[in-house]
Amino acid sequence: MKHILHDWTDEQATTILRNCRPAMQDMPNARVVLLEFVVPHRE
Repeated sequence: MKHILHDWTDEQATTILRNCRPAMQDMPNARVVLLEFVVPHRE
């Protein structure tokens, strides 16, 4: 999923993540963890 969300607007990414919630209902320990690396600009 990390290769998907960065290509969408915040609103679209929110919709995608909200659609994940129903799938997680059957898994009591399910978690979504999002990590993003910030690469400093080099001149």
